[in-house]
Amino acid sequence: DNGEVFGLWTAPTVRGERVARGLVSIAARRAVDEGCRSLFFWALSDNAASVGFASSFGFRPTSQRRPVRVADGSSETDADEVAMVLPLTADPTLANNPYWL
Repeated sequence: DNGEVFGLWTAPTVRGERVARGLVSIAARRAVDEGCRSLFFWALSDNAASVGFASSFGFRPTSQRRPVRVADGSSETDADEVAMVLPLTADPTLANNPYWL
């Protein structure tokens, strides 16, 4: 099983205060508690800040892409998201992630 995070947004007034990191840490812990083997983070492929945030947390990009989903369930054809994955099971080839373990 896999967990998924998408649509993460923080108010500009709290950006840089580790709010997003805290939210993703909670999501990762919950995914572990529910037996998930990995957590996916969907980021706009052209949003360097989002991709950079996910990368700094330990997520790695995959080849999976999808059109951006909007609140009414439709998709935007001119934008896409990239799936980034964070393994939640032990992997001796990876360093421990100090932000959520």
